Amino acid sequence: MKRTLLKNISALFAVMAILLAVIAIPAMAAVSTGTVTRSFSTAIPANGSTLTVTLTPAGAVAAGFYQVFETLPAGFNFVNSSVGSSVAGQVVTFTTLGGSAFTYTVTVPAAAPNTAFTFTGTFKDVDLNTGTVPATTVNVGGSATGAVRVYITSDNPAAKPSWDAQSFSGFFYDIKYNRKTETLAIKRTMAELEASRTINKNELVYTTGKANVEFKVFEKENKTVLGSSTYPVVGWMAEKWIAVKGKANKLAKLVYEMPKEDKKTLTSGETWTLGAGYELTINAIDARTNPRQVWFTLKKDNAVVDEGISDEKNVFTKTMTIQGESDALLFAVFVDRIFSGATSDMVQFKYAWLIDASTSMEVKSADKFGPFEVRTATADTIMLDNENSVSLSKNSETTVLGNIKFIIADSDELRFYPDVQYTAPGNYETRGYVYNRPDNPAATPSWNAQSFAGFFYDIKYNRKTETLALTKKYG
Repeated sequence: MKRTLLKNISALFAVMAILLAVIAIPAMAAVSTGTVTRSFSTAIPANGSTLTVTLTPAGAVAAGFYQVFETLPAGFNFVNSSVGSSVAGQVVTFTTLGGSAFTYTVTVPAAAPNTAFTFTGTFKDVDLNTGTVPATTVNVGGSATGAVRVYITSDNPAAKPSWDAQSFSGFFYDIKYNRKTETLAIKRTMAELEASRTINKNELVYTTGKANVEFKVFEKENKTVLGSSTYPVVGWMAEKWIAVKGKANKLAKLVYEMPKEDKKTLTSGETWTLGAGYELTINAIDARTNPRQVWFTLKKDNAVVDEGISDEKNVFTKTMTIQGESDALLFAVFVDRIFSGATSDMVQFKYAWLIDASTSMEVKSADKFGPFEVRTATADTIMLDNENSVSLSKNSETTVLGNIKFIIADSDELRFYPDVQYTAPGNYETRGYVYNRPDNPAATPSWNAQSFAGFFYDIKYNRKTETLALTKKYG
């Protein structure tokens, strides 16, 4: 009996030990159902100023105790906060018991006009569940309308001019996915440039890379092209090019991209002119087979590129070797419908996409483009700077790169901006500064001639008259 009692006691202790071990295991942190958002006293703080940041909890985070772990951008220094805080490098930890919003203050670094800095952070609620504070951006030294298109010495003598797709509408921009690739920057200040009227060797830098943009056939029909939903775009000298097989340094010109609401209906014997010498001719249509089919020929300058037979509701593709890249996409089209018309069978195409292989090129290190020389050319990025000096003489237009020019005022004060001109018939975009809500939810969008090239501007006398502004913030 004694032995049985001892066994029972041993079993009891074993069970207790297991229970204690289970109790000791910390609960896995879950994702909080609450949120913390960040806003700024201004989205365009001046160089060297102070900036007040507000963090606002909602939902489960506002129920009581919570912590926020903010990562400040490089160059920003923490000053103080309305709640308890501790600092470790660029990470500031805030602890509050009240479940309400709080503020903290930082100093702003000196930076080129409209230089973007991004704040990031995470938080932990009263139940120790975690979440992410959405990243938000300030533009240090920016203009009140969001972008600097025209640089003027008296506005900011310390500014080092730079442009991207936000401040220069000539550069490639995809508004649906907020994609941009090109920048142009000068390494000298406006005061220095005004004194010399020259951009010295290696001081003017152009960079670009690739950005993936969705095929329209995927957007509208959920169909991929060669297994991909996107294609890689490279903004190149203010034009839209394609990265061959995803290589940013191997480029081909996009000849035709069919608007997503357009369609092209053809019957046997008819030819569709696509551009750059490419044509699609219908050889035969059979609307009575199952599946229905169309037979066509793709030509370039009357020479056959390919013949194809495609079913209805199929994406037809043509690939070829371009700049040493095998199976590179040349042409894609969606066969939307094949049907019997009143007198003949007909086919309806949508979402055609075509590049011109004859325009393809490989950009290599040491290649020269006007006054520029390529310094870096990889599958991801291209960087050039000026091998020769660039003049900023009064009352002149200076060719920079491709069709891009600097327009310089007839004035003792230096005023200038980049410009690109097109003379061929077509649709061209004059884009203003793009307001993107996640960048600054507190912004009240507005535009003037600095941020929208469509508004009147007289560069000689620095005259502008038009503004466009919303009366409400985002929300």
